[in-house]
Amino acid sequence: MPFNPATWRTDSGKAFHGRSTDLQQVDAALRQYELGKSAQTLKALARAILAWQATKVPWTASIRRDAMVQLINYVKAEAVTRFTDGDQEIFSYVKCEPDMQILTTNPRRLMGMRPIYVSGEATDCVATFRLGWSSGDPTYDYGPIAVPNIFAAQEKFSLASANRGPGMQAISILMHTDVTNLTTAPMILNKLYRLGGASMMTTGQLSGCTFIVREDQGHLECTHLKPNGFGGDGVPLQNHIEGLNLGPDVAIYGRKDYPNPNGGGEVRVSVIGRRGAHGWEIFAQRYIHGTSIVQGTDRIWPPEG
Repeated sequence: MPFNPATWRTDSGKAFHGRSTDLQQVDAALRQYELGKSAQTLKALARAILAWQATKVPWTASIRRDAMVQLINYVKAEAVTRFTDGDQEIFSYVKCEPDMQILTTNPRRLMGMRPIYVSGEATDCVATFRLGWSSGDPTYDYGPIAVPNIFAAQEKFSLASANRGPGMQAISILMHTDVTNLTTAPMILNKLYRLGGASMMTTGQLSGCTFIVREDQGHLECTHLKPNGFGGDGVPLQNHIEGLNLGPDVAIYGRKDYPNPNGGGEVRVSVIGRRGAHGWEIFAQRYIHGTSIVQGTDRIWPPEG
């Protein structure tokens, strides 16, 4: 049965169960949206729903679950029908807006809060990267669902140019796949890409790869190397790069810096940097692939210690 805003309070009401402050905020946001339909009032309604959800762990066990699913589907349908393409995945968008603000001002803080899966570009370039969110709950997926077939799962945040959501301009560092034990220092230095054109940078996730940063005549350069031409899980690649003596102003971050734990899952790394008043800072977030458990965040540049 289609969602009817006029009967929301009745449909979501339960005898002997008072309406919490968070649910009353949902009521108020729905009224405001119906009085003046705009992208801003619809986002405010989505924020109120997410705030209500955060008070219910899991919210899928709430007595108001089915009514809330209908309201969520209504919000998604309104976003698709009335507003821009970037806002169609509206719950992801509003969930990520404050995170994007943190990311562009203090990336290490956000990287300490939640795992961020990064998809880099296929070339060294400046691109628009957008932050997206998935909770593993299909209720929030793009497009409506017919029935409340919902389940709880771990949150996942991704940074990619293909995402819908709040965005930023960032330098994307290409991943090179042609490094072998015959690769020389000049060949490696020729792969470095100078950071310029944006105040943020990133690259695709590291899963055995080695990331190199070099300062050259006051400019910072980076490259991302995949261990295709080496055995092992990335350690031989890092050993080879370290043995090339690339120079004094070079930072090399590889598998030895994010080893897989004994009996644990695979460790992967997201690399994000920001240029501030005192120059570039580049950070590596270590997380367990599959469980999304963050192990820690290292500063690649300037080298810590």
